Formats: sequence, C-alpha cells, structure tokens
Amino acid sequence: MQEAIKEAKPLFNLKTYTSLNRILGEQTGSTDGIHVFGTSEITRNVRKRYQLKALSMDEVIDQLFRGYRTGLTEIYFQSEIRKLIQTGNYQHETYLLNRIPSIMNTVYAMADLGRKAIQFQGQSERQSEIIALVNALLKDDIIEHFHYQKQTLTRNEIAKLLCGDSTIHKIAFYQIEYLNFGRMNLVHWLQAKGFEVEFCIPYNASFPQVYQFWKSVYQVVTRQDIDEIAHSKEMPSFGHRFAAFNENILMDHADRKDVMVMEFESPRDFADFYQTTNDKITAVHPDDINRIVSNVIAEPFENGYGKFIYYLQFCQKQDDTIFVSYDHLMELITSEWVSTRAVSGKDALALLKDLEEYMSGVESIQDVKTRLQQLSDLDIVSKTFDQENMQDAGKSRMKRYLLNPFRAFAFLQQGRYQVTINQLIELVEQTEKLCQYLVMNEGETMPVNDYLQRWNSIMDRYEDSWEKDVYTFWKKVFTPQHPAEWVFPIQELLSVIYLTVSNYMDNTNTTIYSMPTLQASIMEEEEAKTLHITNLTLMNFPESYHATITDFFSHQELKQLITESLGSSWSTNRLLHALWVDYTVGEYFDKLGTYQMYHVISSYQGPIRFSWIKHLQADDFRNIYLDIIADLYQQGEIISYQVEESVEQEKEGTIPSSELTQASAVQELKGKIPALFWLDHDFCAKKFFLTTLIEQQPVYEDVFHQQFLFSKIGKLFSISADERAEFRSLIYPLFPHWTYSKKENLIDTEYPAQLRIYKEFENVTYPKEMNRIQLLRSVYQENRRTKARNRYRKNTAFKDADVLKQFQENVSRYKVKAEPGNHCKMCPHLQNCSEGMYAIDNISQE
Repeated sequence: MQEAIKEAKPLFNLKTYTSLNRILGEQTGSTDGIHVFGTSEITRNVRKRYQLKALSMDEVIDQLFRGYRTGLTEIYFQSEIRKLIQTGNYQHETYLLNRIPSIMNTVYAMADLGRKAIQFQGQSERQSEIIALVNALLKDDIIEHFHYQKQTLTRNEIAKLLCGDSTIHKIAFYQIEYLNFGRMNLVHWLQAKGFEVEFCIPYNASFPQVYQFWKSVYQVVTRQDIDEIAHSKEMPSFGHRFAAFNENILMDHADRKDVMVMEFESPRDFADFYQTTNDKITAVHPDDINRIVSNVIAEPFENGYGKFIYYLQFCQKQDDTIFVSYDHLMELITSEWVSTRAVSGKDALALLKDLEEYMSGVESIQDVKTRLQQLSDLDIVSKTFDQENMQDAGKSRMKRYLLNPFRAFAFLQQGRYQVTINQLIELVEQTEKLCQYLVMNEGETMPVNDYLQRWNSIMDRYEDSWEKDVYTFWKKVFTPQHPAEWVFPIQELLSVIYLTVSNYMDNTNTTIYSMPTLQASIMEEEEAKTLHITNLTLMNFPESYHATITDFFSHQELKQLITESLGSSWSTNRLLHALWVDYTVGEYFDKLGTYQMYHVISSYQGPIRFSWIKHLQADDFRNIYLDIIADLYQQGEIISYQVEESVEQEKEGTIPSSELTQASAVQELKGKIPALFWLDHDFCAKKFFLTTLIEQQPVYEDVFHQQFLFSKIGKLFSISADERAEFRSLIYPLFPHWTYSKKENLIDTEYPAQLRIYKEFENVTYPKEMNRIQLLRSVYQENRRTKARNRYRKNTAFKDADVLKQFQENVSRYKVKAEPGNHCKMCPHLQNCSEGMYAIDNISQE
C-alpha cells in the first residue's frame, strides 16, 4: 500500500501538527477559511477561544441539507418503510419489520452514492425485498431534493450557507476520527464544487506506533506519504516515556509525577468517590457511569412520569387485546399515570415484585387479570382458614399460622403490602384502559397531531396532582406542532414523542464525558482540575468501530454496485475512494486508543487519573493500559479505593450482653413460643429470632421454597384418594404458573404425612406435621443442637428452659449469632443474611 500511495497523485492537502492549540493559535481571528472538527465540543471551544469560523461535521451536513437527516425525517422514513412492508406482499415481513432502521440507513447510503435506484441483483429473496423497499424510498421528495441540491449548489452558495461569507474557498478538516463513507463522500463533493480542501492531523515521526491510526487512515485519505510531509520530531515535555514504551524503547525516568492509576472495588465505591472529587471525568461508555453517580433518577424516562411513555412502546394491540410482558406491565403500573381513588400504582410495587413467579408465562394484560382473579380465590381460601379459627387464634400471627399453612406464601401476607389483591386488579384495569386508548392495532395509523391531542386530553386529569414544572414540561411535549399530512403507526408516533423530549432536555450540565471529547478537555487547560479517565476495561478499550455503511451490503458488494452502475469515471473513482477510506478506518480504529492515552499524558497540563470499576460489568477485567501506565509512572502502584464500612461493635462500658439475656428479655419468652418454632433454633439462632420474634411465622418468598411448601401442604391434604381429588379440583387451579404434571410430581415426591396427630399451644391444637413446613427439607447434622427436635417428638408438654438457655448464649447487645451451614438453603431469610451460606459456598468448602 505504501508504494501505491507514493506513486499516486495526492488527492488533498495534508498538514501535520503536534499541538492543536498551537496550530489554531497561529490562526486566531483568521477569516480566510472554514475550520471543521469532529465533535461539537471542540467546535464550541475553537469558536470561543480562537474566534475562527468553526463547524462540526454534523453541522456542515445540517446547514447544507436542512431537514435531510434530522431525527424527525428519519422517523418519517421509518414510518414510510413500515407502511410499505405492511401493505406489500413481502415473504419476510417479520424480518423486514425488525430491521426498519437498517433499511432506512441503506436508503441514506444509496442517496450518498447518488443512486436513484439500485440496479443490482439480490443474492437472496430477502436482499431482493430490501432492494425493492430502498428503491421505493429513493423516489421520495426528500431524497429527490437532496440530489437536486447536490447538483445545483455552487461554491459561493455553499460558503454562504456554512459561514455567511460567499468568498470563502478553503475548508480545513481537523483530527476527524470517524471519517466514514458518508463524510468522505461529502469532502469529495466539496472539492468538486471548487473548495480547496486540507486535512490537518496530529503526527510525530518519532513515534510511528503511537500515531499508527492517523498514519494508516490519512495516507489513504490524501494519497500522500505522511513521513515525507511530517518533518517535526519534536519531543514533548510529557508523555515521551509512554510513547517510547510503545516503540519498544525503555526509558529510566518518568517524565511526570502527577499520573495516578486507581481501581474501585465496586460501583458504589466509585459513586462515593464521585461525591467528594472535583475531577473532570471522562469515561468509556459514559451512560454506564452516569447511572451509578446520579443522585436523582435519570430524566426523563426513568422517573415515575416518563417511564410510562417509554414502556408503552413494548405494548402491542391485537384485536383490542394488549400484549405486554409482565416486567414491562409492572413499570407501567408503578408510574405516576396509574392510580385509583384509593391507591397509587407506586404503592403496588412490592406486591408486583413478589408475584413475578406467579405471573410467569403471561402474555397480555388479560392474562394478568385472570391470574390475579385466581390469586384472589387463593387468598379467599387462606382467609377462610383464618375466619374458621378466629375464635381460637384471635389476632395472634403465630396461632393463625399454626392453623393455616397457606399463610406461609409471601404473596398471601396482605400485611406486607400497601395494596390488596383487589386494589391491584383495579390498577391493572386502569392501566389497560390507558393502553387501549394510547396504543393502536398493528397496521393502524393516526395523524401525529391527533395522537398528541390524545395525550393532552389525558394530561388534564393530572393538573392538580402533579408538580407544576413536571406538568408544564409534558404539556409542552404533547403540543401538536407537526405537519398535518404526517400519519404514522404507533411505533413512529412514540418515536416523535421521544425525540421531542430529547430536544427539550438540557444536556449542557453533563458531568461524565465521552472519549471523543478528550481533545476538548485538553484544549480547556484547566490545570487546577484533575482529568480522570475511567471505565477502562479489557473488554471496552480500545473502542471498536461498530458503524457500517449498510447492514445488507458488504464493502465488496458496494464496490460491485458502484462499478457496474457507473462504469469507469471520475465519480466511480471518488466513490471507490470513499469506500476504501471507510474500510481503512474500521481496520485501524482500535489503534486510536494508544494515541488517546499518549495524547492525554503528553498534552494535559494538570494532574491525570486513570481508573476502572470492578463489577460494573460481568466478567470484565482491568485494562492492560492501566498496568502499563502504573509501571511507567507509579512504580507499578495501583491505588485501590473502597468505602470503609461503619460497623457498630460492642464497646467496653456498655451494658454487658448478659443483662440483655436475663429475665427482662430472653426469659420473658418462657412459655410464649410454640414448640414448632423452637425447631428453627436447632439450626440457627438468627433464623429463630427472625422467624419467631420478627415475622412470627415463616414467610417464603423464593419460588424454590414455595414449591416445597406446596408439596407439603398438598401431602397434608391428600391422605386419601378422595381428598387428593378434591385438592386437585379446588387448589390446583389456584397455582396456574405451574403445570399440572409439576404439581402432581411435587406432591408425589413428598414424604407421607399424618394430618391427625396434633400438638398443643395454649388454646390451639395444630398438626404435628407442621414441622415440615417450618423446616422444609433442612437436614440435621452431627454436632448440632437437637434439644428442640427431641422435645418436639415427644407427645408431652414442651419444656423450653434448656432451649432458652441455649438461645441466651447466642444473643448479644447488638446482634443475634448466625450459624451458617447446609440448612441455609432452606431458610426464608437467606437473601437478607450477610452470613448465609449458598450452595456454591458449600461446594467451595469441600
């Protein structure tokens, strides 16, 4: 490639520099050219600092072809594509509907190629259908107007549109990293219109490995040998040790001492650090970091007001039935839009979460309503037990549980929740009404302004209950302001709302910046601030080039399309060159990371901090660059940051723990606890404490435990064949989330039970077999306590003096001792117990 470049005629002027600030400073106030940069952040800094006519690449396109590639125009094209698919006879309709954005991007790519139709034989039936859709869109007035502008605009008119000065004839492009096909094609077009085009890139011939990306790409762009142009071998004040390392040259001494490398033990630790630091933070994938440092929920679609609008896109309406997953329905219900006279949807969150397993398999809101009705019937069964035993049990939770094993299901514990099952049914019905009004059947369309008016009519009911600024914001979003001829299906109608919201949002207060803004941060030269680059992991840095010209045609197919349709001409060569540049950028983009690290170290005048955050992403590792920088500048030291836990310990001078365990406390329990509950103490004092004194009964939230609970209840009520048949007819339908076979197997694989052997507690007689529900399948082991079990087996009154004494030994002033073991997997408190042992912990100990 190097020899081919040397022999070829240069396409564009090329200038190299080692300091962007220096080269721009030499042109301060100049009016003889337009200066184009890759990002809007750099552009704003250049305008402010150097008083130059500066534009970003996106601004160039927007000002030349207004309305051609805006968010609203893209939504319009997607709507047109959807209509064509749904009204046409396409064999791969579902495939095409799932790739509407990709088809739209292909339309833009073909427009960039100057095509009014694709004269290309598809390699498959799918590709042929895609070509047919693209050809239909290429006839749209917007595309036709784009072609007209490209043909008729003169150099003077272009200069006037870009900077208001028609005499400008020179355009300089600075440090463009994402020089894709469309951008390169635009540069060729500007040159063809008579502009003198110049590329300015960073380069130092002393460090070819550091600048490999710039050299490899821009030798293709300009068809010039950069080493023959770049004569400067200036050594920077900083960063030469890092650069030399990349050239396989070892230098003894670090050239700066204010470079730090850190690792945060968890996202929580980084959030804590963020609260106390003044660092200017740049991150790979900044959205991931913003989520963990924000003190408030991200606006606007993650709060209670906006999330209903966001999750509405996951609803589908078919024959007036709303299909939606349970997770998405849960988000809809718990928004600020759903409420009844008695309760708000937000109040239902706890019950909705506990019902996740019970709702498994639901596909529509109607399915959810059916399940809730079955749950209501199950609740009636449980309440019937309570009602029958009201005279004996009274309001005692312990006694109610002894006489009603169904109470052990968490979702039947109404005291745990802010809403009842019937109130939840009302909330679901309210959500369904909103969805029926705001979601249209597949293939149905509506004028955009009419749809916004629907939202406005709903908004009126919240004027008094919502905060004034929130109500005003959403009222403005739903103000009809679009062309009357815009008639879209539901997907694009919602996209219009999402785009409108993003346009109204103020993004100038961003505190976590993206990697492309590094140059802007360096230009600002805020020496007092530490520049902090975080989220550097092995998996995400150097960043990869994910953009493609089109998802449906490879570079080779596009090359074939260009050569077959245009033959041999100047236009063909221009398009093939743009295609080559796009391919080269993708090939060498991962080399840009080395330059970014070097550029920060060599150019930023203030302190620098590099870091990564453990456990932010699964299976991620520390980036090798962090180890290299630590070795070069910190003698290998990587500072670990972890928040110190404040754990209150027992101190000298406090009330001795023995005072707590005397008659005033533990001894007051004598005779007040059923023998059944003491069985927990054989395994773990903490489990006994939480179940007996806090919950006053076991409450099983995990589906693993609930299956055992169902099997044991089923066995208790299935002593005879007739009883089993009755249990099948009455109880099986109330557990619809399990199949009939599973319910049968759960009961059949349970040990036989004797329902009519009883134990007594005060005025209550309960089945002795309730110990199975209390312990599930906890297994006694050697060298563990067994006093409660041995006493429970006897058909005599339970004497608790010895077990009370054992409990005293495990109680201190601030905590009850946890005793982890294999039995933990049967404990209802495992999810909330820091000492609990999971199955994986048991395996690791073997």
